[in-house]
Amino acid sequence: MNTYGLRMRPSSSGIEIYQGVKEQEANSKIDVPIVLSFFLNNSDPTFKNYTDVDLPDDGASKIFFAHTLPAEADTVHPISPKSQVAFTSLQHIIQFSPPPDDTSLTIKFHTITGEKIYEEVLSPEDAAKGIFPLFNLNGRADDGQLLLNLETEDGQTQEQRLFILSSQAIPRALGVLQIVVFPSVAQALITGQGPVYQLSFSPRETFWRYYFFPGNSSFEQLKLFKNGEALTAVSGPVKVRLPNGNEAQVMTLQSPMALLEQQADRLELEVVNSQGPLKIQLPTPNAERLIPGQDENGQQAFYSDMYIYL
Repeated sequence: MNTYGLRMRPSSSGIEIYQGVKEQEANSKIDVPIVLSFFLNNSDPTFKNYTDVDLPDDGASKIFFAHTLPAEADTVHPISPKSQVAFTSLQHIIQFSPPPDDTSLTIKFHTITGEKIYEEVLSPEDAAKGIFPLFNLNGRADDGQLLLNLETEDGQTQEQRLFILSSQAIPRALGVLQIVVFPSVAQALITGQGPVYQLSFSPRETFWRYYFFPGNSSFEQLKLFKNGEALTAVSGPVKVRLPNGNEAQVMTLQSPMALLEQQADRLELEVVNSQGPLKIQLPTPNAERLIPGQDENGQQAFYSDMYIYL
């Protein structure tokens, strides 16, 4: 970034990249596509609860975001998770299909812009092992996506994508973002018309489950309403006894609903007692409480439990 006169600063909604020039009509220093790579770190411990991101707890699986196509200036480009991959540490090795006996192999690494950063001819003995130590790339490759090309003497080729992440970043990074800055976009940055890249996550959907405790009151009917209309896709009420010995009436929404900071839908409970019907506004789930379970088809599902004392 220093080479091309780029500066980064935080903003209220993310980060902003600026390009410094000496004159208003100056041309950009970026005359070839370059890749900007960023680690994405998470400071919210409940982020994975309310976000539809299911990563295994192996420490190496990360989200990979990429925007590699030429972008028009002064527009917004949503970027969704391109893939969830297990990044390969620079301390590990990669495996490939060995060529025929006594055949050397040319191994080449390219960035996602096509720039070749490494090339080596493996002897027939080394090629037959079918492995290549990635620590040979130390100091040559940035974290993120690389293209590996393997070519035999007779022109047969293999190609695979690698997702490189240095060992010091594996424990803390949620993922990696790569953006290819093309010369045309870089030129637009000078006039303040650069594009906006917007990361996009989907909210997690859970089955909302309400436990109603009648207390000293006696209720004959319980109905759920959504935005003033009676909900029909509801199981229950079913009487259950909790581990603490208390009894509750349980009602579960049969369709999962997104966990949002501000819910647009208004849920109400209608109860009927000796004095007639009474409506009570219901709370929405707390992202801190997520209950894993199975749906009626035996598939993994998540539940949001709420306890209401009437």
